[in-house]
Amino acid sequence: MTTAPFTLALELDAAGAHPAAWRFAAHSPAEALTPRRLADKVRSAERAGFHYVTLGDDTAAPEAAGPSAARLDSVLLAAFAGPLTSTIGLVPVASPVWAEPFHLSGQISSLDHASAGRAGWLLDGTTSPAASATLGREELTGDELLAETNDVVTAATQLWDSWEDDAVIIDIDSGRFLDNQRLHAINFASERFTVRGPSITPRPLQGRPAVFGRIGEVDPSLIDVALVRGDSVAAIAESAARARELGVVRVIAEVEVVLDARGETAASRLAALDAAALADGVPAHRPDSLRVVGDSAELVELIAQLQRAVDGVRILPAVLDVDGDELERLVLPELRRLEIAAAPTFGTTLRETLGLDRPTNVFATAATAHA
Repeated sequence: MTTAPFTLALELDAAGAHPAAWRFAAHSPAEALTPRRLADKVRSAERAGFHYVTLGDDTAAPEAAGPSAARLDSVLLAAFAGPLTSTIGLVPVASPVWAEPFHLSGQISSLDHASAGRAGWLLDGTTSPAASATLGREELTGDELLAETNDVVTAATQLWDSWEDDAVIIDIDSGRFLDNQRLHAINFASERFTVRGPSITPRPLQGRPAVFGRIGEVDPSLIDVALVRGDSVAAIAESAARARELGVVRVIAEVEVVLDARGETAASRLAALDAAALADGVPAHRPDSLRVVGDSAELVELIAQLQRAVDGVRILPAVLDVDGDELERLVLPELRRLEIAAAPTFGTTLRETLGLDRPTNVFATAATAHA
């Protein structure tokens, strides 16, 4: 395993992490549903030097999930942004419970090809009554939910490996385009679904896109990167240590941020956001989340402390149009100056950016394995 670089991720879900962010955004709610705006935000994050972005999703109907909660499909948004970017990783949030495993695996694989090896997958291993009602599906909980998540990730991994790296030949003279010996039919069966045959998409450029998840929502052996939360640096460090004990290779801390911006203090901005959320009847903050409410220097200091315990930080700006600008203008340049996080490199895959080895194909033939 290669040395772990410290990485920075930016969450680009809707108008921001705070439920009332849409009321303080620089765009209309309808504009938030345009892929062009999302692409602009991804390119801006890339110019700032973020290593990857995560793209939120919500399977619940807008009227069930709250004001301005409509979403476009996160995987499709990431695919749209892929050819428009060059260094930044693209990690959509996708539910393994509501999606068909065969199609989801193919979508993530296609994203990896479209982005030249910069795709990841952030598992949403949760469900809700609203999402269940929207999709007309049975809501799974507890052990059933965990088992379904594990089964879908396992099936997706096998599908990614169902094509060996050299399966595509494209020999026009001989008329051969595929080496059938390097295509493998998987035969996966769980209690709720079966998957037969190889994928319809060649193996991802990374071998397998990096899989992100949270301890308790998926078997740790099935993920490359664990996301951890905590209400303090100490709590995050404890969660990170537990994730490593369970065998997860990389650990990323999640941090919400409300920054001084545009002549307003972070405290006053947060008060206005919370008041708006209260008026909308939605909770304003997860009690187990670490939140920075202050200036850019405070966030830089926190990230410096977290660097001792985790391999990176996923930043969730309260209002993307406001806090995102402060991150790009003040925070990332200072982190570069302090050499906490190096700039991403052109031509590097997301796995390489994260310091993850390329996985061996589990179906590789003996000849291929010893080539």
